Amino acid sequence: MPEETSSASLFDPGRLNSLSDRFGDFGRPGFWIRLKPSIESAADPMRAIANFERWLDASGGEETRASMIDDSPPFARRLLALFGSSQVIANELIRDPDAAMMLFDHAEVSKPILADEIKAEACRLFSSAISFTHRLDQLRFIQKRALAKTVWNDLSGDQPPEFVWRSLSELADGLLQGALIACADEENFDIEGLAVVAMGKHGSRELNYSSDIDLMFVLSDDTEDLAKASTFCEKYVRALSGKMGRGDLYRIDLRLRPFGKAGPVAHTLTAMRRYIESYAEPWETQAMVRARSCAGGSALSEQFISLVRAQVFRGPRTELFLNSILDTKQRTEEEHRGSVDKQLNVKFDQGGIRDIEFMVQTLQVVAGKERVELQGASTLEAIDRLRIASLISHRESVVLAKAYRLLRQVEHRIQLTHSLHSHAMPTSERDREVLARSMQFRRWNDLDAEVRRQMSAVRSVLSERFPALASGASMSTIDKTSLGYETSSREANSLERLLMGVGELTLDADSIERVRLLVERAPRVVSEIAFHKELWDVAFSEEAEFTQADDAKLLESWRIEIQEERQGFESLVGAVARRASVVAAIKQAYHSDVERSGQFQTEVADMLLTSLLDACGGTNVDIVALGSYGSKELLLGSDWDVMLLAKADDLGRLSEKAGEEWMRAVRRISVGSHFPVDVRLRPEGRSGLIVRTPTTLIDYGKSGMEPWERVSYTKARSVRNLESSEQCIYSTVYDMRWSTAEEEQARHMRKRVHEERVNPGESARDIKLGPGSLFDIEWLVALLKLRTDCPARNHYETSVALKSLADAKALTIFERDALIEAHSFFALTRNAMFLLEFDSDSVLPENPAKLDKLAAWLGLSDANVLLSRAEEHKTEVLAAIHSVFGEK
Repeated sequence: MPEETSSASLFDPGRLNSLSDRFGDFGRPGFWIRLKPSIESAADPMRAIANFERWLDASGGEETRASMIDDSPPFARRLLALFGSSQVIANELIRDPDAAMMLFDHAEVSKPILADEIKAEACRLFSSAISFTHRLDQLRFIQKRALAKTVWNDLSGDQPPEFVWRSLSELADGLLQGALIACADEENFDIEGLAVVAMGKHGSRELNYSSDIDLMFVLSDDTEDLAKASTFCEKYVRALSGKMGRGDLYRIDLRLRPFGKAGPVAHTLTAMRRYIESYAEPWETQAMVRARSCAGGSALSEQFISLVRAQVFRGPRTELFLNSILDTKQRTEEEHRGSVDKQLNVKFDQGGIRDIEFMVQTLQVVAGKERVELQGASTLEAIDRLRIASLISHRESVVLAKAYRLLRQVEHRIQLTHSLHSHAMPTSERDREVLARSMQFRRWNDLDAEVRRQMSAVRSVLSERFPALASGASMSTIDKTSLGYETSSREANSLERLLMGVGELTLDADSIERVRLLVERAPRVVSEIAFHKELWDVAFSEEAEFTQADDAKLLESWRIEIQEERQGFESLVGAVARRASVVAAIKQAYHSDVERSGQFQTEVADMLLTSLLDACGGTNVDIVALGSYGSKELLLGSDWDVMLLAKADDLGRLSEKAGEEWMRAVRRISVGSHFPVDVRLRPEGRSGLIVRTPTTLIDYGKSGMEPWERVSYTKARSVRNLESSEQCIYSTVYDMRWSTAEEEQARHMRKRVHEERVNPGESARDIKLGPGSLFDIEWLVALLKLRTDCPARNHYETSVALKSLADAKALTIFERDALIEAHSFFALTRNAMFLLEFDSDSVLPENPAKLDKLAAWLGLSDANVLLSRAEEHKTEVLAAIHSVFGEK
């Protein structure tokens, strides 16, 4: 273990003299001299002295406490270490001075914390509580004492780090169970019909001092009153997270539940099964590796965990599944790199805690069926078991386990002082020195170097397993100011990425202008071009300047090239998809024409998907385009939402076989290229048939289609332009009369989108889902098409449908024009934010510099004009909705 650093810069010996003058020596000559080594060894000696003085000042018994300290140097050393490391725990011991006395019994304090014992203590205290609030306060009392014990064990070094993580998790389990009993007694609720499921670090029993508690609520299928049960769960969350005299128990995070913020607070077991089987994203499946029951009905909990493990650990995974997880990981890293927090982050930076957990959990998902010992294992347990199973090498296991312990310890020490939910290394010299001392390092530089060394080793291991996460080749040495960009500017960095690995180039005037276009108006595609060298020629081709007639010729040439290819058919489809996505992005940057961009992307998708389906034997199958793909209004980065429809009822079995082969081909292609096919909007979602026959689709529209599906299907169109398919789609959506009850549900859906899928602080800036946004415009058009029998039903594009609705007097011409203009503005702005690599392509940034850059991209004078324009459009959209439906 590294030597301890000197305390000279953190300790003023004069404070001991002042304390001696104030308190005396408690009849123990040399008391303060003997105490000095314990003070000096604390991470922050001056904090230790200040808290020790406050503790002695606490009412009565100071001589008894002083004698215990003097008689037991180990007790003194640990108490001062605690006072110098955690202000939160120090405050609790000062509030309750006798609580420190329990720490004197080393044998007792070294016992592990067990959930059952915490729950039993809670029930014992509940018996004398005078109210529900008093019961909750008793839980907070238990928590503070147990935390002091845990910190004591942590700082002593007597127990390994995982002992501390487990103690914090057991404590949380016991308190969650106690709070559930208190709430159930208060509300007369049967908790056997409710399972409280732990996720995240709580699920793997690896909690931090300042972790959020990730929970999901599962209800029994025979729950009679779902609304009452959901209300109970909400009260339970408030009981856990509400502030009281001793603070809150835990911050509760429910975002990992099905459909996230947009989903109900609690789901029945059957609803959970349906979601996991049909709708859960790959990253959600990966997150469920950690799921376990922590409170509630035992039988229901066992059923749910059995269900989860059967789905999560179901054997080998497709490349599409693994690629989706990898894509999510890459997007998360990109978002973190764009954050303003630049100090080293031991959780989110490359090689940090998240990297280790990502690798371990991915291997658990892949191998968990054959290696059942991986199911339910914590991170360190899983690392060891992966090594034993020869799924990782001995070297990899050593690197991952050693780094995980170090980084989690650093994370704990960072959070311990003020109970802050932070993972970033400190920036002030004093805080750095305190952190180094708390980690038993001689100097800050030594700790910093060791953390960086181990994070680099972790990233190396991860990159070997997942090459796509490698940082890439070294960049070319170029003059980043040659085009007038400041060295540290975003444009200069984009230029450097663009020329990565290409070497020195001689650019003519036209090429220089294309470089400017890319780095200033389309930095999003720069990485794609740098990674795929064949796209360099695409970036500098004339395809961006093509007229729409030229676009048609380009698409036809791609179609012929694909049809004539035999051996490398799927590779060619993927290559064309990559090429087309870059062309579409550059076209948008060049022309700023959102309708043309959407049309081009739609035609590319139509050509690629039908060519692939034909090659899979699906000539008797049509593709039904949905969402923005159905309305031919694809934005950059949009998914291609589709379902497959047999041309006739007697082709069902043959069509299903072709559809399954088509899906397998889609997955294979998606591994190596941007091929964003999404079939989750088909009837019954992921659990439904790949291909529907016309009759079964129409029957679904009559009996099984939810109102939100009907709204979505108002944009559905036949990709092959088959009249029979169009008639089938029309019958599915419109043959059943649009009822008042369905419209009420659709209105409720809109309200929930605004309230649950939009961050309250971003509502005014959200141009995708916020009030008055793209969603509202498309929602208005869909409802008017459903309630108005007019030619608008046969039009997919929003602008064309709006004109038809105005002709049918469902809208005024002023409302029509306002809605068309707003739709175009919001769509173009979203494309611009996508190309500019903003953190979000749906929420206008707050950063003034980014707003100015976005305004310039859109041809507006400044940020104020942009914000004013957006607000005007939102106001006009809401006014139209109010005029038509009488609601805001």
